[in-house]
Amino acid sequence: MISPTVPCRSANYRALPLRELPGLDVDQLAADPLTALEKALADRPEPSERIEEAARLLVATTVTATAARLHISERHLHALFTEATSLSPKHFARIDRVRTVLAADAG
Repeated sequence: MISPTVPCRSANYRALPLRELPGLDVDQLAADPLTALEKALADRPEPSERIEEAARLLVATTVTATAARLHISERHLHALFTEATSLSPKHFARIDRVRTVLAADAG
């Protein structure tokens, strides 16, 4: 089974049973493909929600763990986050750490 934490590129050139894809209801897909696909698309978070969640996670964890938690690759997280904030996820985390230290020192 493919884990949501495994980058997609590791699955390149492999044939996979649909049941091994995370987040896919294969039985519903077989019974009513249109409804299953609409549901899968509707269940995906909006990019802004994903960025907000990434920012919350980056405060307390690593980029690797954040990407895994969001079920996206680190590369995709970097692209989404940088596009939305003009900062890389690592740079954002560093800034937040400095901000936390300064706030603790001032308080």
